[in-house]
Amino acid sequence: MKTLIALILLFPISLFSEKVLIFTYAYNRPEFIKIQHDTFKKHLKDEYEFVVFSDAPTPRLQHKIEKQCQTLGLKCIRVPQEIHNRPYLPRASKHEYQSPSVRNCNVVQYSLDQLGFSHNGLLALVDSDMFLVKDFSITQYMKGYNLAGLHHNRNQNGRSVEYLWIGLVFMDLKTMNNPTSISFNCGLVDGVPTDTGGSTHYYLRDNPNMRVQNLPQFSAPYCNRKECKKEHTSPCPLSTFNLIQVGFKQRERAFLQTPSVNSEFYIGDTFLHLKAGSNWNKAPINILRQKNKALKALIAT
Repeated sequence: MKTLIALILLFPISLFSEKVLIFTYAYNRPEFIKIQHDTFKKHLKDEYEFVVFSDAPTPRLQHKIEKQCQTLGLKCIRVPQEIHNRPYLPRASKHEYQSPSVRNCNVVQYSLDQLGFSHNGLLALVDSDMFLVKDFSITQYMKGYNLAGLHHNRNQNGRSVEYLWIGLVFMDLKTMNNPTSISFNCGLVDGVPTDTGGSTHYYLRDNPNMRVQNLPQFSAPYCNRKECKKEHTSPCPLSTFNLIQVGFKQRERAFLQTPSVNSEFYIGDTFLHLKAGSNWNKAPINILRQKNKALKALIAT
């Protein structure tokens, strides 16, 4: 007993690690919160705290999100809606700076400023329609790395911009250089248009010594129309892979091969991104029902 006490006094930090802090951002699908909560509880092998930032655009949705969080015992933080009325991009119209991408960037940056940057450990940023569907440890995955995310590259007029997409990011705030300087905003970056997370380009450029883990991504087959093939040139659609050789089990193969699902997996078959879960792209109701049915079948097994 005395030996244990002596060790604690000598090494108080090394014996006790911070919980992994997980942020998600609820807009209009409170049922996703429960799915995320249940799948993290089932599959995540780390001690963690799950925090929901509610970006509900109406009082009715706000109430539903907060009620869901209360039922699950989760911390729920309201995002002030006035942050979406502030000018965002130079010379941007009101329509442009209230787009889904900009709105997403607003809430992520708000969550970091309000709570994330004060955390002294691992922080995970998770899209509202991103679900952990296989046993996984963020702590183990991040060993030897400061930052992890999905690598994006945009090119225009001979300029190239590399950055991390915002939907699934792991940050080791204890080891990152000046973490409060990172921005996940979108817009013009060195003259190149980028989507959510584009401004991480500046952090990566200014901190070349940071060890960055690029998350592997596998996308569902897209339609065969020429315009779809042209739009989705990277990553390569899974229709060109042998799904069994890649390592997907029957349940994942069934999900990916469901017509109109258009979803993707990260880190093998570990994280499922449903894509457009808030229906920002205004898909028909039958497509939403089909995706929801496929999702329930996937996580039920």
